[in-house]
Amino acid sequence: MAVSPLVTGNIRRQLFQLALPTLGEQLLGSMVTIVDAWLAGHLSRDAVNAVGFSVYISWLVWMVFTAIGAGATAVVARAIGAGRKGEARTAVSQAIGVAVMAGAVAMVLIVSSAPLIAWLVWGNQGPATPMRQFLQIEAIGHVFVSVTAIGIGCMRASGDTRMPLKIMGLVNLWNVATATTLVRGLGWGVQGIAAGTASARAVGGLLTLAVLLSRRTKVRLTFARMWPQAPWIRRLVRIGLPAALESGSFWIVQVIFVTIIKHTQGLYSGEVNFAAHVIGLRVESLSYMPANAWAFAGGALMGQCLGAGLPDRARRVGLEACLQGGLLITLMGFVYFFAPGFIFRQFTNDAEVIAAGIPAMKLLAFLQPFLAIWIIMGGCLRGSGDTRGPFVVTLLSGFFVRLPLGYLGGIYWGGGLVGAWIGMCADVAVRCCLYSLRFWRGGWQKVKV
Repeated sequence: MAVSPLVTGNIRRQLFQLALPTLGEQLLGSMVTIVDAWLAGHLSRDAVNAVGFSVYISWLVWMVFTAIGAGATAVVARAIGAGRKGEARTAVSQAIGVAVMAGAVAMVLIVSSAPLIAWLVWGNQGPATPMRQFLQIEAIGHVFVSVTAIGIGCMRASGDTRMPLKIMGLVNLWNVATATTLVRGLGWGVQGIAAGTASARAVGGLLTLAVLLSRRTKVRLTFARMWPQAPWIRRLVRIGLPAALESGSFWIVQVIFVTIIKHTQGLYSGEVNFAAHVIGLRVESLSYMPANAWAFAGGALMGQCLGAGLPDRARRVGLEACLQGGLLITLMGFVYFFAPGFIFRQFTNDAEVIAAGIPAMKLLAFLQPFLAIWIIMGGCLRGSGDTRGPFVVTLLSGFFVRLPLGYLGGIYWGGGLVGAWIGMCADVAVRCCLYSLRFWRGGWQKVKV
């Protein structure tokens, strides 16, 4: 069996060549949510808040699919590294089969529970109705996004980062054209934003399926292997369950944290702070893009190195990924510090929201190096099959660092959005340190997938 060519050669060049297309893919993928935020910001504050909180529901669904794919991507990377392409094909087929069923269940649950979710979050306030409408329409795309999440993840794990870039490019173009036409051309409001997002996700899922069934990528899907097989499900669950628990615990922390944001006290109301928080996180997603790009590239290359029996090379890959991605993200911090007002004015005309967001955005500038190492190191660990360590760190840091400090800073001491974000920054710094410690101890090199 011929091993993957990625386990030999210059690590720096290979990582850069893998990460650059992934960075483009991340940029195009994030543009879907950025366009949604931009359109909502020019409708009303209620629209911003409705779409902003709805993203957390969609994020939970996406994390479930990503967790399902965590086992598949780890197996695919190891199998490709060792030259076992049949094993990789079975892994992606099994994972997509399970994900499609999970996507259908998620769609039904969200459509039926959207009125209750909107009422629990907003009661009878203005954002409740547009949030319900957004959730119910967007949920249609969850079946398709399951295929996209798993399929693109497995493509990256095999070393193919160019095809995901092409797919997300088409998805983004579709979303921009459709959502903008529906909202600004036909006046559909929040419903137009949701329809554009759902249709774009459908396009992405169908394109991913078509590519995996063709010979245009290194890993392929076979319908005959999609029917769940107990040994394979157990194997994928063993790796993916901790990732699912990590995603779930982080989501719970985030939901509680945004509730804290809504009740912050200080110069501005909780409603204003929440709107600034939503826009600020959309902007910070620009940092998540290069971090995720090098996390995915590093994880794929580390997994292939482990599959080829090269643990020392895998360690060098992780360090190089942090160096490359960390430098780029740190440079982005300068933009956040020196141009926060300009950034916020691109998303809203609300003077209070802009004023609340400027100091918070400057705080984020100093967080960027820690953010980079946390995300990249976490991706490298998961790519090697080590999903338990990140789960424990996420659970402890989220509940015992972010939430207590966020409450104290944002509500108890009246620090507003900046006070709450101090808790978020402390959480990221703690994760950065603990993930780095986990990497240096080297237990990930012995994980069986």
